[in-house]
Amino acid sequence: MQSGVNTALPCVLLYGLPRDTHAGGAARAVFTGLGATVREVAPEQLLCPVGALAGCGGPFGPRFFGKAPEEPVLVMAGFSRAMLDAALGALRKSGVSIPLKAMLTPHNQDWSMLELIGELRREHAAMHPNV
Repeated sequence: MQSGVNTALPCVLLYGLPRDTHAGGAARAVFTGLGATVREVAPEQLLCPVGALAGCGGPFGPRFFGKAPEEPVLVMAGFSRAMLDAALGALRKSGVSIPLKAMLTPHNQDWSMLELIGELRREHAAMHPNV
């Protein structure tokens, strides 16, 4: 189940997951253990296209200066189905829950990180209306 996006290696974008937190440290350990490149997304990069942040090329966009979302987000690119299942299972096993997560696809690769976070929020709210 490759995503159809041109990435040389599996890559994961981490936003709002500092390495000195349990979730941030565990996520980095899981993804590096699977051979994925880990890229941190800083708040000032929220207007950059997700595909560019994942290394697929293209312009990075302007700097973001607004109020940044606080929820952690992860975006996986170039993952096979087996790698995706292994990553999600390892995150669960380590006690890490990151509700806002996505695969990079041809459909969303040109969205800014901020647009993707908005869409993930809407999807999460629709799937979990009482949360």
